[in-house]
Amino acid sequence: MPQAIEVIGGDYEHTLGLAGIRDGIDVRYTTASLHGVFLRMITERCYEACEFSLSNYLMLKDRGADWLHAIPVFPYRAFRHSTLYVRKDSPLREPADLRGKRAGVPDFSMTAAVWTRGILADQYGVQWQDLRWVVSGQQRFATPPGVTLEAIDGDLEALLVDQPEAIQDEIIRINTEARPLALQVALLIPILAALLGLVNSFRMVRLPAPKSTGAAEGTMLG
Repeated sequence: MPQAIEVIGGDYEHTLGLAGIRDGIDVRYTTASLHGVFLRMITERCYEACEFSLSNYLMLKDRGADWLHAIPVFPYRAFRHSTLYVRKDSPLREPADLRGKRAGVPDFSMTAAVWTRGILADQYGVQWQDLRWVVSGQQRFATPPGVTLEAIDGDLEALLVDQPEAIQDEIIRINTEARPLALQVALLIPILAALLGLVNSFRMVRLPAPKSTGAAEGTMLG
């Protein structure tokens, strides 16, 4: 009977085919919400092998963690500039307009947010201190010194829907899973907009040509 190993990762077309007998090993690939996978791996160390946050991996190694080891496999690569989605009547026209706005992220330490903060600072002159950060759910790491986070209960999208229009216009949503979208400035993400019949209230604005790109999440062995 072949040795079995369970691998937990995202629901990607190109990784679903990993399941099966390979070189005498029964690979059992299971999909799950990555935000929960990353948090459980940090707090419980409960997986044999799983996709993991690149930024969180570096943070753990910097703290001396020797129980987690990475292999050079990146199942999810994203063009972090991607596109900006804004309201049709929004005054936002370029990344520099994001200064003073509220930035909503599920986790401040996640790779997508780290890349986006670096891109905004290096290419558009918008520092992380220039935005007000809103987070949802349990954070994986303690808040870094100098960072003030506004924590909310529930989904960020729900916050956008429920707030008055004047507040909605200020909120930025950084997308993290399944689709290679680095930053969304919107009332709602496009999928939610379609469900609510609000597609016509959006327009898509492309960021200026980037100077560089980078990989996103990586597969880590625990």
